[in-house]
Amino acid sequence: MNPIRPLAYLLILGHPPNLSEALECPPGTEFRVEPTHRQDLAAPSSDTEEFCIRTQGPAIGLRHGPYVLWGPNNQKKIEGQYRKGEKDGVWSCRTPIQTTERVWDQGRKVGARALSPVSSTLSIDFRGCSPQAYRIPAAFGSTTYAVDGKDGADCLFGYSVEIELGAGPRFLCRVPRTLGVQTFVNTDLGVDFAALNEFCRAEAR
Repeated sequence: MNPIRPLAYLLILGHPPNLSEALECPPGTEFRVEPTHRQDLAAPSSDTEEFCIRTQGPAIGLRHGPYVLWGPNNQKKIEGQYRKGEKDGVWSCRTPIQTTERVWDQGRKVGARALSPVSSTLSIDFRGCSPQAYRIPAAFGSTTYAVDGKDGADCLFGYSVEIELGAGPRFLCRVPRTLGVQTFVNTDLGVDFAALNEFCRAEAR
């Protein structure tokens, strides 16, 4: 175990890693952990990347070896391998409605399969209000949502819908935590969050 890893987590993330999940980097590489602040989401995402960087030999500075993307609530969202800066081998992607695998050959996608059927509904626990952010695909677009944590009696929530004609507005919401678990339908145009309209406002762009 690289003793620098726990310190890196404390300095960057403010909390120690799950050491049983820490990546084992191949020889000639160095472990890295970095936050990924996605400003293109309905609300900024605070996911965390773990990966390895080549420090010796050819392809210095490129990602090489295992990769994991962790959500802010310590959920594993994406897992795969890099080879000299390119995706390689089997990559798994987990969302609340489906788990998929994609197969890459040195940066070229050569296969894909679903490991679970697509769920037609999405459930969010506003009482627990655990931070999370996901992009949910639909037949004619996608929905990106983010639970940003608790603020007193409210759960901070944001979402945006993108369809084939372009991106719609972003909505910022203060959802009462007393609503508990709410279930929404994933339509062909994206997740229908209309039940939250009274708690949301469109963000000016």
